[in-house]
Amino acid sequence: MDTSNNVVTVRPPRLIPSFLSGFNTIANHIQLILLPILLDLFFWFGPKLQLKDILNSINQDFTRSMVEYGTQEMMDMVRANQELMQQAMDRFNLLSSLRTLPVGIFSLLADLGPLHNPLGWPLSLEVPNILSAIFLWFVFSITGLVLGAFYFSEVARFCKEITGRFSLKRIGSQFLQTLLLMIGLIILLIAISIPTAIMVTILALISPDIAQIGMLVIIFFVLWLAFPLFFSSHGIFFSESGVLKSVVTSARLVRYTLPSTGLFMISLFLFSQVFNLLWTSAPETSWMLLVGIVGHAFTSTGLLAASFLYYRDGLKWVEQVNQEIIAKKIKTINQ
Repeated sequence: MDTSNNVVTVRPPRLIPSFLSGFNTIANHIQLILLPILLDLFFWFGPKLQLKDILNSINQDFTRSMVEYGTQEMMDMVRANQELMQQAMDRFNLLSSLRTLPVGIFSLLADLGPLHNPLGWPLSLEVPNILSAIFLWFVFSITGLVLGAFYFSEVARFCKEITGRFSLKRIGSQFLQTLLLMIGLIILLIAISIPTAIMVTILALISPDIAQIGMLVIIFFVLWLAFPLFFSSHGIFFSESGVLKSVVTSARLVRYTLPSTGLFMISLFLFSQVFNLLWTSAPETSWMLLVGIVGHAFTSTGLLAASFLYYRDGLKWVEQVNQEIIAKKIKTINQ
């Protein structure tokens, strides 16, 4: 059996072409940025659901426990952060749970929680109790996940070499697979966070400095564990695979393309952070922030498209490499 002409004809995924192709794809299908724009406009001008009473009660209980059982260093740290905690409570908006992770509509203002807008103060409502807050968080999260599945599915559809037709049935199936992925990630997070919390608490009783070092080690471990799962959602939306196959494919792709994929992930993070600094430069009371909202919608959707295109090229290259390896093995056996 002659396999001498069997060569790898597909190039490995490359960073710059992936980014350029991603932004070109979004520029050619500009309607894909509408959902991020609408979501940010809702966070900017829409009502706010706040938990000031609930969070203040929790903060007071926590402060009292620190006074009774904490060390002097921990109490000083809590007092120093009281102002920051108050600002965070003022800006907290339960509706921001519409921005779900890792699958969801990108938002510039979800984490900022703007207090004002060019028209004045938005309507602010207080959630009465913790049970209502949990119920509303669940409803908003599911709604955000449905919208996020639609958003990811449409971006992935236009990133394919042959664009398929719009299908609600496909999006519904992808939403269910995404929900399973989210449940799996939550279970994994709980399994990690419980022993982590116990460990950090013990270290904090010994020394806050040792606790900080322990947290850095734990964060590094979690990032190392999450690294192979980076493309898990891409398999659901691009390859239309089940959640287990998507996770396995993601780990396999990362293993084969590790140096390049690591650089690609770092580039995605750096680009998004630099762009966000630019888009948030206007104050929340200025209409210029609208430029930032549109710019953020375009750049974030372009980066998402770039990740789908990188995933597509990576799968093609891995498949070609595997075929070459199999051909070499067959050639060796036949010799």
